[in-house]
Amino acid sequence: MDEALIREQEQQLQKTGKYYKHICWMAVPPLCMACYLYGLRPLLLCGIAMLTGNLCDRLVSLLRHRVYQNSDLSNESFGLVIALLMPVTVDIYVLVAAVLAGTGVPLPAALYGHPAVGCLQRAGVQCH
Repeated sequence: MDEALIREQEQQLQKTGKYYKHICWMAVPPLCMACYLYGLRPLLLCGIAMLTGNLCDRLVSLLRHRVYQNSDLSNESFGLVIALLMPVTVDIYVLVAAVLAGTGVPLPAALYGHPAVGCLQRAGVQCH
């Protein structure tokens, strides 16, 4: 990737980084309520989902030969929201598969230059 594109993506991250952090903070009250009603299992599920999102983010950074930026909480917030939308009795592998489907599967298409991703980027849509 050229330097101009990398700088543009970093500027976009600075604009949207606070948004994802706010999503994580806004999920705390529903998580506390779920822990009050169902015990510590919702906390465990949210932790596993956030860890899975973080690992997907680190893996993509490694595959793109970039330095991992811990200020980007997009995958972690997505995993947190997915975990809060699932029932408490969900199996952990189903939760991990759902987070991987949302964060891990679409990103290799961007890595390997999938034609649909190229069309989106030419149309001005940011694919990260």
